[in-house]
Amino acid sequence: MKRTFLIFLILCICTHDLSRAKEIKPGIVINEGNYTEYLPELKKLLTPGYLTDIIMALKNGWITFPVVEKKNYPPAEHFHRATLNNVGRYKVARDNRLIGKPSWKAGLPFLPPRTAAEVAWNVYKRREYGDQMSYYAPFLLFDLKTNCPDGEIVYMDTL
Repeated sequence: MKRTFLIFLILCICTHDLSRAKEIKPGIVINEGNYTEYLPELKKLLTPGYLTDIIMALKNGWITFPVVEKKNYPPAEHFHRATLNNVGRYKVARDNRLIGKPSWKAGLPFLPPRTAAEVAWNVYKRREYGDQMSYYAPFLLFDLKTNCPDGEIVYMDTL
């Protein structure tokens, strides 16, 4: 009887927690004061490693997490023009090198790709952040004893 009651109590608590979970949608800001309300949804959206970092930062008030509307960003116009200019200029050598004149500068080398090697070169030459941009990535260092930021490493990649 006690075991049945305990299982029932656990199920009630779990169901109650799930029913309180708020939906993550554009316009909300997840922060130190409300992040626990969104935990079930965050667990569905983030990888375990990233979730751990985000939860620690939210819990300690280091970040806020604004949720914005999803947008599609088309390729930059110069990237699109460069891709069209590349049609027929490049080939994949037997040793899988990209060959052609002039040397590749921008855009996708193959439009449309006809072989797996051409697909691989398109993926390799495609940049998630477009051509002629900088990628700035700060990494916070944490003191594990105090659980506080202790420094920063900055990675900068310029194309």
